Amino acid sequence: MGSIPQRHIAEIVEAYRASLIGSTRLAYGGDIREYVKAVGPGSVLSATAEFVANYIGSLELEPKAARASSALRSFYRWLAQNDHVGKDPTAYLRFKDIWSHRVRPDVHAALIRERFTSAEIATLKWADVLCVLVKINRTSIRIGRRSRPIRPTTRRLLIRAFEEAVRSGGLEASLRSSIVPTR
Repeated sequence: MGSIPQRHIAEIVEAYRASLIGSTRLAYGGDIREYVKAVGPGSVLSATAEFVANYIGSLELEPKAARASSALRSFYRWLAQNDHVGKDPTAYLRFKDIWSHRVRPDVHAALIRERFTSAEIATLKWADVLCVLVKINRTSIRIGRRSRPIRPTTRRLLIRAFEEAVRSGGLEASLRSSIVPTR
């Protein structure tokens, strides 16, 4: 998608705000304007799940991030219903997975794209994915009795995330820990 004029995005945001009622109009409208300002108008209509998750994960205050998450899900659902975007990038994003558990937003979004459920992501341990990380041709992760395929890009992302986990907590501790750190 080419460059979207800022005026066009502003008109879309205003139309979205007009569809809201009461205090939601004020709160969500403000969150969406902040989002557009932060990411740039050209990124709004071409955003991916990973892009939106990274934005939500970058917000410093949990209450602000929770409301922004709700506002963005509402906004992208409205954009899809009104044919401004082909697909809602927030359809499978859940705030509690991005923020409360502090799973890396890029890892969460990649696993959601691979059709992992939030419950499956929460139960994954680094030991579960280690065989994928060390075997070059391994293209699936075993969860319980099921084997779930993953793309090469997700495999590379998991390798980087695992390397960070090892650097911060050591190999033995990382292998016992979940990919979703506890608070």
